[in-house]
Amino acid sequence: MTEKDWIKVKDKLPLPNTFVLTFGKIYGMVVGYIGNEGKWYAEYTDFESGEPYLSDAGTVTHWRSLPKEPE
Repeated sequence: MTEKDWIKVKDKLPLPNTFVLTFGKIYGMVVGYIGNEGKWYAEYTDFESGEPYLSDAGTVTHWRSLPKEPE
């Protein structure tokens, strides 16, 4: 993967509920997905509530497909 593989969220969004690698200036790189309502969620959950972690609006700036698993 190269730097040009990153897609700006203002240009295109991934399919809802599909895990991708996200990047934002606050959290850095995190595996996550965008929900049907257009909000970003991380792969992990909040330890106190058990709910998927919701990113703050605007924190995800770029995304890319996850790499293929090694053979």
